Amino acid sequence: MIPRYNALSKTFRALYGRRARKIPLDAGSACPNRDGTLSRGGCAFCNAVGSGTGLYHKGFGLRAQWEALTPPARRRGEALIAYLQSFTNTYGPAARLADLLAALAELPDVAGLCLGTRPDCLDATKCALLAAFPGPAGRSVRLELGLQSANDATLLRINRGHDSACFARAVREAAAAGIGVTAHLMAGLPGESVPDFLATIDFVNALPVSGVKFHN
Repeated sequence: MIPRYNALSKTFRALYGRRARKIPLDAGSACPNRDGTLSRGGCAFCNAVGSGTGLYHKGFGLRAQWEALTPPARRRGEALIAYLQSFTNTYGPAARLADLLAALAELPDVAGLCLGTRPDCLDATKCALLAAFPGPAGRSVRLELGLQSANDATLLRINRGHDSACFARAVREAAAAGIGVTAHLMAGLPGESVPDFLATIDFVNALPVSGVKFHN
């Protein structure tokens, strides 16, 4: 059976002309849902130390992480994508994001950029900074943007700290700036039914997203 979707590997091959590898980097980012701005408990599903490597707090800067993690992909001849994975990488002032992007642009052979973040930590200024990320032709910028559910009651139940309208606004701002958005969705959240999940799919399909990542 032919899949009714485009796999990420196929998308990367079309962009870079070869296989690509996301290199997980930890920029020491914080999160408003953990530092007391919104709450200190985080989302119900969140790992207390983030979803990435934790190397920043072990004394590894971005350049050291890059040098430590890229050799296997280099040996395979893969394109290298800098992936800021842990916590909320556009949180804080725009100046912090500008400095972070400048450091990433100096990494050797970086072919693309991917950032994980929350929709309530994006605005037009930050989208413009991301869209202006420098580099050779073919370098892409992609946001991995958490939604999980379009049901606002579910978002409240899992302590997301934003509603679905906030996500829709952020997606439209990013798309208007020419930035690809991958929506993160969760199946089987507490209190949700299959119709709830399908309603979330319909919600995302009505927005200018370029990819979806499903979590169970």
